[in-house]
Amino acid sequence: MSLFGIDPLREGAKKRTFHKLAEPIRDHRLEGLDKDNLHNFYHALVNSNLFWDDVTELSKAQLLAYEENIVHHTQAINAKRHRPVTWKY
Repeated sequence: MSLFGIDPLREGAKKRTFHKLAEPIRDHRLEGLDKDNLHNFYHALVNSNLFWDDVTELSKAQLLAYEENIVHHTQAINAKRHRPVTWKY
């Protein structure tokens, strides 16, 4: 959470509250993958206002790399399961 400039325990001049991270991905309609095998939550998060200033230490490219890693591992896990894992952010 700190990479998004969020400190859930205190607010400061350069810190956001937790709801700033949760707001863009709260909608349950964002669950699931798109045609490129990226989570809809990922798109909502990367297009949110969290990346418009210098508070976020995480780049969009880093977030994409994390997202692709999550999808890759989830697909490997689901290959051997009868009921696939579906992540909730």
